[in-house]
Amino acid sequence: MQHASNPYAAPNQAQHHYQRMQITTADPFELVLILYREAIQRLHSAAQHLRRGRIQDRVTDISRAQDMIAELKATLDFEQGGDIAKQLERLYGYMLQRLSHANAQQDVEALDEVANLLTTLQSAWEGARENLKNSESGPDSPDHDAQGRDEQGRDSGRQPRSPDNQGTQGRTPASENELHKIRLSA
Repeated sequence: MQHASNPYAAPNQAQHHYQRMQITTADPFELVLILYREAIQRLHSAAQHLRRGRIQDRVTDISRAQDMIAELKATLDFEQGGDIAKQLERLYGYMLQRLSHANAQQDVEALDEVANLLTTLQSAWEGARENLKNSESGPDSPDHDAQGRDEQGRDSGRQPRSPDNQGTQGRTPASENELHKIRLSA
């Protein structure tokens, strides 16, 4: 006896495979962004399930979001992150408490609060990643000329290179150190 095939199985399998490849090839910054995006999506989904009375789906989505936040918390690097890592640890702990409350009390506002906090962190993380990319393609990179301008002639905001300093004076170690402070180990 043959079983009818599920027409949605192949797309779901393809999507799962794509997500797995995305995770296994991602750098540490991207892994954090993936966790933020997925947790936010799960919380929005949980809020919809709560409004529709779908208890099991709500519980599943909240639980998965909690797992993602717990992973973010567990991978904090306190040696490099210092005070920022400590603040993130407290914030992640608060989020986990709010999600437990949201699940037990069916509180959609608590779900929205945590989703908003994660969205703020995601934006900050994206900004930090962009700053790191910009610092890696600074005036001492092949993409910038001796005056610190990129190929479109825009000023990078850094000191121009001279033959004796090769651009090292133009770097901004303060911003690089800040990025290292908030970096999470993968």
